[in-house]
Formats: sequence, C-alpha cells, structure tokens
Amino acid sequence: MKLVSGVTREERQGAAGSCNGRPSSEFVEVVPIVRDDRVHSEDGRYSMDVETANGIAMSESGSPSGPEGAVIKAGEYSYTAPDGTFVQMKFVADENGFQPQSDLLPVAPAFPHPIPQFVLDQIAFAEAEDAARARAEASQSLSWPWRRQRREGPGEGKPRNDLGVPDPLIVAAVASLAAADTDYSYRPPQTYSGPAPSARSEVIEVVPILQDDRYHTEDGSYSVDVKTGNGIAFSQSGSPTGPNGAVIKAGEYSYTAPDGTDVHVKFVADGNGFQPQSDMLPVAPAFPHPIPDFVLRQIAFAEEEDAARARAEASQSPEQTRTLQPFVLVFPGPPQHSTRNTCEER
Repeated sequence: MKLVSGVTREERQGAAGSCNGRPSSEFVEVVPIVRDDRVHSEDGRYSMDVETANGIAMSESGSPSGPEGAVIKAGEYSYTAPDGTFVQMKFVADENGFQPQSDLLPVAPAFPHPIPQFVLDQIAFAEAEDAARARAEASQSLSWPWRRQRREGPGEGKPRNDLGVPDPLIVAAVASLAAADTDYSYRPPQTYSGPAPSARSEVIEVVPILQDDRYHTEDGSYSVDVKTGNGIAFSQSGSPTGPNGAVIKAGEYSYTAPDGTDVHVKFVADGNGFQPQSDMLPVAPAFPHPIPDFVLRQIAFAEEEDAARARAEASQSPEQTRTLQPFVLVFPGPPQHSTRNTCEER
C-alpha cells in the first residue's frame, strides 16, 4: 500500500481556517507522507517502510521466529535533528533485548581504565589498617593467662601456673568462657582507626575501645554501652514490647565535632518512628511568624487588581448585558411543560 499526501497553499490556509468568521494569521504546516509500504503475511512476518517529506525515514521487518513464537525485529530509522545533525539508528530486538547501533550513542571507556587516585588512596589506607590490626592482635596474644607454662601430670589438660599447680582463677575463667554464649565470648579489645593519608610512612592513630558492654536476655531485651578513647560514647537498650513484638529502642550518643562542639543526642524509636532530641537540631520558627514585606506587597497588589476588575464590571451598560430566560408552553389535557432557552434583550 502506498499513500501520498500533498496539500496546496490554499488548502493549508484553509486548514488554518477561521473562527466565528474571523480570519486567522496562524499557519499550520502539513508534512506529506511520500512513502508508506506495509506488508503482512499469513505466517506472521511483516515489513514496513515509511518516509516523510521532511526527511524522516523508518524501515522495520520481523517474524515470529523467536522462542515460543516471539517476534524478532530488525530495522533502522533516520532524521535531521534541530541543530542540523543527521541521526541514523539501526537496531535489532530479539531475546537479548533492544540492541541499537549508532555513531551518536555514548561509548563506554576501554577496560582496564585508569584507576582514580582516591581509589588508590583508599586501597593503601585499608592495607595499612589491616597491618596495624595484625600487630595489635599479635601483641595482645602474648599477655593471655592461658599462655602460661603447662606441665604434664595429674589433672592433665587443666591450666597450671609456673609451679605446676592448677590455678583456680584460670580454671574459673576458662569455664565461664566455655559456658557463655559464643556471641559474647572473649575477644581482643576492638580498635577504631580514623582516616589517614595514603603515604605508608605516616603514623596511623589507633583509637582504643574503652568499654563495650552488650547484654541479651532470652525474652529479647538487650542493652549496649560503648565508649572509645577519643570521646565517642553510645548507649542503647530495647525490648520487644511493641505491636506484634516490634522492638522499642531508646538511647543516646555523644562525640566532639571537628570544630570542638560537644554533640549530645538522645533518641526513642517506637511506633511513632525515630524521635531524636538535641540542642544541635534545628528548631522551626514560632507560629504565626512575621510575614515578609514582598508577600504583603503581593497581597496588596492582588486586592487592588480585584477592586479594579469589580469597578470595570460595574461600569458596563445594561444594554451590553444579555440573559437567558425560560418560558413555558401549556397544551390542553394533562399538564405538559416544554422549556427552551432564548436570548432576549433586557
């Protein structure tokens, strides 16, 4: 099928038309279709070739040759962009999705691409932190009580002191660790390392954990109390007392900001969400708050505009006003009313 549409200047001006008998200066451009070929076969194959007079062209063909009769498509389209660039796009659509090809599409950088410096700095920092942690663990392992000398003899397998006699304190400590929950067994003191430059020769500050108390009960209640050597403190407790066993939490944390400000925040987290309290949080202005001058000027301007519109409507003469008035026609027999609207002069 081919469809060719041409419009003369007079027909285009007629398309712009007139409203209520008044000529219009608007011009409607009608772009003719110079080619529109469409072919469909009984086995589901199809092809389409469309071109317009302003340079838009599109061709596409397909067949149900994909998995479970899915239609595999291929084609291309082209047009001229408003800046004069000629755009041409070829595409294939199959089980791998829509796959376009064009010189105007962005291209990913070649791999392997250069690694940014900030990534290299982060890698170096992680390596230095791992090395510091390994040194700290190695120095702490030498002071553990069960590293003392062990001797063979009666009670073999029990920790002994240097005299070869079982140490009751060591035995009690080992037994308590064995009976404790594995989540709260003895661990070397934790440390926190702040960010450091990438140069490995610089000293990395290791911040010790001064306190780390954690308790869990069988009913789901818990508490956490942590303090670090640089003044950071965090405490929190909770229990599953909310709706449907939801955990209700409360706690506080504090630290010193880089500018020396002491930050202290208390919080509750329950059915009403997270509710923090702190002198550092912003406070909404009191209501009603002062109205800015530019808002007052805008209100006054709107009032003047409304008053001017009212005066203009009141000054119109009665002869310029029309109204719709109904009238009723009465016929013999049962009452029947027919109402219509007419346009009458007052």
